[in-house]
Amino acid sequence: MSHPMGFTQFLAACDFIIGPTQEIVVVGDPGNQKTTDMLRAVKQAYLPNKVLLFRGKQDAFEELDKIAAYAGEMASAVPVDRPTTFWCQQFACREPITAVEKLKSIIESA
Repeated sequence: MSHPMGFTQFLAACDFIIGPTQEIVVVGDPGNQKTTDMLRAVKQAYLPNKVLLFRGKQDAFEELDKIAAYAGEMASAVPVDRPTTFWCQQFACREPITAVEKLKSIIESA
């Protein structure tokens, strides 16, 4: 007898493979309210095929940089005091987003 959850997980994996997927990188200081607002907006949105990475500006992200080097490259391009979201789909990124309202608008249209 097969387990019913196994089939559900299989369907979820198929949906992820078929896409579209959103690859979202939020870069900023975790103590900054704007960074928190950006993370909250992405986390609260129903985007079942999203991959969300948070990358702070400090150097404590060595493990993340090993598996997602692009996150470190994105972080190095962002001013320390300017939280930024990089919204990518099918491995093509939009312009960097620095306004929470703009991020919410993109989420609503996704």
